Amino acid sequence: MAVFKRTHRPTPHANSKKKTPSKPDMEPDAPERLDYYLPPSSVNFTEAIGKTVALIYYVDDAPDWQSLEVYFTDGTYFLFELMPRVHVCANYRELRHGDVETIRDYGIVKVSAPGDGGG
Repeated sequence: MAVFKRTHRPTPHANSKKKTPSKPDMEPDAPERLDYYLPPSSVNFTEAIGKTVALIYYVDDAPDWQSLEVYFTDGTYFLFELMPRVHVCANYRELRHGDVETIRDYGIVKVSAPGDGGG
């Protein structure tokens, strides 16, 4: 398993408070979403609703640290750590007369990240 070390420290804020992580969900008073497809695994970050973005900051301290930070004017921010991974999906298929038929779908059989020895 890869261990990622944070080498970039975000700008401290005077009103910084540690909050208990919560599972994001769509709130009933949230604005209407656009009519487009979102996969079931999508996550809605409702904490950002109604906030004003002050700065979007991309950190590229390869290979140890990549992140996207979205800072709001109220002193809060979202941190998205970018962790490259390789997913290996396997399918056993048959090709006859130009048609491809999946006989067995194995799904994801291997997930590896840099430094974990799996890739």
